[in-house]
Amino acid sequence: MFIRALNKLTKVKKAVTKEMNSLIGDICSATDFEKESSKLEREIEVIVSEMNSLIKANANTAQNQEEYLKRENQIRLKYQETRDRLTDINNKIELKQNKKTILLNFLKNLDGIDGEITEFDEDLWSGLLDYILIKDKGEYTAVFKNGTEIDI
Repeated sequence: MFIRALNKLTKVKKAVTKEMNSLIGDICSATDFEKESSKLEREIEVIVSEMNSLIKANANTAQNQEEYLKRENQIRLKYQETRDRLTDINNKIELKQNKKTILLNFLKNLDGIDGEITEFDEDLWSGLLDYILIKDKGEYTAVFKNGTEIDI
């Protein structure tokens, strides 16, 4: 099944390669997320500085401890919320980078195919195929890592 699907894919190899090359930049771009990540890192630096100033002021000057603790908790909450957003954004960046790696490897493996495949190749299987969907009545769909679906 895999060999048949792969041979069908290689028949449209040029079109798939052209389309993938033009889409990888759009699909895998993390520029906006990277800008947001930098912004959040700067916000965290400001929050940490604010917390350090608050602690230093409390250590050097007598203050109402209820007000101090209230302000400290506000800053800690702001820090945690910002840190959580930064973690979320960094996870999105990592997902985009991983997707780009997968797609570039897909293209590299596809480009390495010259002619019809006649024997099973484990490297092509792991480098190109995402999964095979088993349908009714002996019909199958090979889903490749770039999203291309080939009915078998």
